[in-house]
Amino acid sequence: MIVERIALPETGVKYPQCTACARACPPEDVGSTCGYTDFLKAIRNLKHGEHDSFLGWVSGKFDPEAFDVGEADAPVKDFRSMQAEMM
Repeated sequence: MIVERIALPETGVKYPQCTACARACPPEDVGSTCGYTDFLKAIRNLKHGEHDSFLGWVSGKFDPEAFDVGEADAPVKDFRSMQAEMM
């Protein structure tokens, strides 16, 4: 994680929260960066020997450019809830 800046809190905003992102997370157990690179090559190439296998593994589709801020923010919201319970 990289801290890009520290700013004063805004009134009415619940913290912490996900504010920006880029691309989807690699599928679970895809392996190292080399494994992820191989996975992407296979799902993009219909003639690749592991194309069907890899797509089956990810339920038929995977968009490496996709990102769901709500999905990424869910663990952060869970953390906020735990914090509130502790206070």
